[in-house]
Amino acid sequence: MLFACLFAPFFIVEAVMRTEEGTVRLKSNAPVAVLDGPESWMRVIACNPPAAGAGVIAGMSKAEADQISCLILQKRSPEGEQRAQSALIECAQQFSPRVESTAAGAITLDLAGLEKLFGPPKKIATAIRKHALSMGFEVNVAVAANPDTVLLIAKGIAGITVVAQGKEARVLAALPLDVLSPAAEQLDVLNSWGIHTCGALARLPSVELTERLGKEGLRLQRLAQGQTMRTLIPFERPYRFEESMQLEDAVETLEPLMFVINNLLQNVLSALRAAFLVVQELHLTLELQVCRDSNIQHRPKHTQSVSVQRVLKLPVPMQDTKTLLKLLQLDLESHRLAAPVIAVTLKAIPAKPRAAQGNLFIRSAPEAEKVEVLQAKLRSVVGPQDAQGRNTVGAPCVVDSHKPDSFAVEPFAEPSGKKKPRGTSQPEENLLRIYRPPKEARVQTRNGRPAHLFFAGLSSTVSRASGPWRHSGGWWNGNWEHDVWDVELPFSFGFGRYRIYRDLQKHGWYVRGKFN
Repeated sequence: MLFACLFAPFFIVEAVMRTEEGTVRLKSNAPVAVLDGPESWMRVIACNPPAAGAGVIAGMSKAEADQISCLILQKRSPEGEQRAQSALIECAQQFSPRVESTAAGAITLDLAGLEKLFGPPKKIATAIRKHALSMGFEVNVAVAANPDTVLLIAKGIAGITVVAQGKEARVLAALPLDVLSPAAEQLDVLNSWGIHTCGALARLPSVELTERLGKEGLRLQRLAQGQTMRTLIPFERPYRFEESMQLEDAVETLEPLMFVINNLLQNVLSALRAAFLVVQELHLTLELQVCRDSNIQHRPKHTQSVSVQRVLKLPVPMQDTKTLLKLLQLDLESHRLAAPVIAVTLKAIPAKPRAAQGNLFIRSAPEAEKVEVLQAKLRSVVGPQDAQGRNTVGAPCVVDSHKPDSFAVEPFAEPSGKKKPRGTSQPEENLLRIYRPPKEARVQTRNGRPAHLFFAGLSSTVSRASGPWRHSGGWWNGNWEHDVWDVELPFSFGFGRYRIYRDLQKHGWYVRGKFN
């Protein structure tokens, strides 16, 4: 297995020579030096060969550099270095799908299988260097069987170097210790011993070296010997699925706003498809232009920006453009904007595509996209929540609460296909079928207990009664509303058991439900 490393020895200088669009704004033969540090103590940290030929050296002060004619001084740009590093990664990805951003200005490639596409290793290295030069980078390219070795060789030998397997130590022997990037203290110690090259460090006894410099000294020696081996860490570009647009004129109506959102949504979904992802959430941020002046006859002089954010949480990940656009439209229709829109930002939270498998013995459910659009239309008609704060659209579910008739409404979820655990079963006769609304009744009492019941065309004496107990209220405020009884009524076909109660506020009787 072979690896290649492209290293830009003048990376910091080439980074400031590039524009934000990736083009080179300064000629390659122009003398350029890069300054860094506080304003009162700026020093030269890097320069290109023309500047070095003019007498510029690292560590020179800004005042000294200003004395050199035709020298172009530039401040260090971390943002520019990030863009330059991304450009080097793109250069390497033109040749290999497995690349590693090893260090600033250094990219390592896995060359396995590339011989059939680009030819022998030297031809591959030549093509890499030529492509990097066309992008404005003067790079050294090394090829060897060790990813750490190719980095050291690329840092220490200019041009193109191809090392045969087993010859790494011989090539590394002549390189200075600086290519190992040792700590300053360790470098001073090695120089005091007379060790100035990798070959001299490789020949030192390992035990004595470890006793004096520790594990770091042993690691440096193994690097100098070309004996380290590691796996590449492939570069993964951080994805950011977000699009923004600043509008020249404020948009007041929904139709042109949806046209803008549609363009942003198309771009976001294109990026998601390229990454093989779908949408889990959509975050729409609208910047509104609020005018303080109430006089509409004149152009408002005082305005302020207010941001409004809408979050669209999808029950299942999806990628259908029409569905997502319709959901955004329905959401904006149900939440009217109070001012014109001057900027729009759309951000997608990605998720992996869902895998669904049909079943020949189960009726197919409607598509999740159509169900979500239908729910959004219903919410736009009836509102998102009721007076109790419950959702108006969804599936009802029982909640664990001391309050009677407590329930919640949850959004419809896609069936997972897994069987739900069965709860503890109750005897059939203990199930209470509740009447909604409760049925009015007339009750005759004897000694404060129900004796005869009339309701819904039925009339019967009460053979057994259990109660009363206070219900529907709170003991902490003493406000009880119902006296509840369970009664049994004899009929010709058997017995009927009912739950009745007396409303203490209305002073009336009602039948709440029937036991099976």
